[in-house]
Amino acid sequence: MLPLVLAAASALAPVPTPIVDGANAFAEDLYALVAKKPGNVVFSPASISTALAMTYAGAQGDTAKQMQKALHLPTKVHEGFSALLARLDSNGAGDPELRVANRLFGQKGSPFEAAFLNTVKTSYAAPLEGIDFTKDPEAARGTINAWVQKQTSDHIKDLFPAQSIKTNARLVLVNAIYFKGKWATAFDKKQTTDDPFTAGPPAPRCLPCTSRRASRSPRRPTRRSSSCPTSSRTRTTRSRW
Repeated sequence: MLPLVLAAASALAPVPTPIVDGANAFAEDLYALVAKKPGNVVFSPASISTALAMTYAGAQGDTAKQMQKALHLPTKVHEGFSALLARLDSNGAGDPELRVANRLFGQKGSPFEAAFLNTVKTSYAAPLEGIDFTKDPEAARGTINAWVQKQTSDHIKDLFPAQSIKTNARLVLVNAIYFKGKWATAFDKKQTTDDPFTAGPPAPRCLPCTSRRASRSPRRPTRRSSSCPTSSRTRTTRSRW
């Protein structure tokens, strides 16, 4: 099977360097902004870049110029993102599993530009699904959330909270990325104990933590002792780094 996998991978169009460099530059800019606020930061630059690149397909004039500058977009934007998405999706349901899904939800009867719809459909695999925001925005919200939930294997269930979509909505552009992978070297859940975890003031909290020490020679794992006085049971493994 290995030669077939390699042959399939080599058949993919190469991802243009300007697309990769631009996406990385945008990720650095965005991180510099969100990291100013205290607390942990978790976001997907690939997801945000893809969604905004699709939005850029419908922009013109000063708006398009400003988006191109902020997103560090090269000249051939959509061809480049098409190659990038094909590369990301090439692993499919393998191990690790990586899926990228895009969709447009537009008001039924609205006159969307045919060129825009064609670009997002061919370059981003994002077809338009007609939906009625004006009649029942909550039902429309439920339809969108159900699609996201399915694409993320039930991990994201309420992307849009109640009352977040109004009757004046005309187009909702959605990007969903799902990743599932196993540790190259798995942790032993028996080594999980409640330990102090410092996330900021006022004081450390006791949370389930685990660790693994690399060794060249096989060693029999020993049960870790907890430094939290209230710990008395083993819990599901969670890495905290």
